Amino acid sequence: LGRLEPEALAPFVAAARALVLPSRSEETFGLAAAEALLAGRPVIAANLGALPELVEHEVTGLLVAAGDAEGFGAAAQHVLADELSAARWGRAGQERLRTSLDPARHVAAVTALFERVLLSARR
Repeated sequence: LGRLEPEALAPFVAAARALVLPSRSEETFGLAAAEALLAGRPVIAANLGALPELVEHEVTGLLVAAGDAEGFGAAAQHVLADELSAARWGRAGQERLRTSLDPARHVAAVTALFERVLLSARR
């Protein structure tokens, strides 16, 4: 389908049982993983780059070694076979992302960082 705008992509994400993200490069954030988690879908991701910051193994999805095709297949089978765990991981991921990506939380964290830096520079 190529690149889809968020409105066109949303029905596909809503219908998905999970997102499989077998990235082989160092993701700096993993926007696709974040979007799936925000939609309440568990993520099966490569244990690489920043993806483990979004996907906690058996909490918000499953992590697999990058390049391990058999591992990704087994993880996908696990998600499909264990619907209760997959649903729990999706809900946990959604809650984690809603909390961690809250703009007010980011502003407070950046403000606190600047205050510490300024305080340190004054010493």
